[in-house]
Amino acid sequence: MTKPLTVSKNKQLDEQLLRMVVKEYQPFSLVEDAEFKRFVHMLCPAYNLPTRKTLSNNILQNCFVETMTKVRESVKMAPAVSLTMDSWTSINNESYLAVTAHFNDSTTELRTFLLDCSKMDSSHTSQELSKQIKEFPMNGKLIIKSLP
Repeated sequence: MTKPLTVSKNKQLDEQLLRMVVKEYQPFSLVEDAEFKRFVHMLCPAYNLPTRKTLSNNILQNCFVETMTKVRESVKMAPAVSLTMDSWTSINNESYLAVTAHFNDSTTELRTFLLDCSKMDSSHTSQELSKQIKEFPMNGKLIIKSLP
């Protein structure tokens, strides 16, 4: 008889499964593959694989929220933050904006976080760019320098 997994261990396995799927560019449907199910069962009979929908909706969303909370906290603790922004238009004439924060943490290690990468419905104006970064706690931390 297999001992059931603790809630904590099950969450760890779910999150590691998500990391593997995302980092290795695997489809969420991998969890529905019969051979993958057999393989996971051989490794850990007590682990019940999440469904594709649970993995892509619930577990991914929870990890995203936890990660963004950690990013916001890191940015909040930084004494100064440098931002880089890149905007481009796709071949389908859709506009996108990526915002990246760079700073030294308390150990002076350089940290870089992609804060946002999203489709823009309007032009690449400064007002639209500022909307993208307002949700991050950077008041008084940005030094503005315009390039010619």
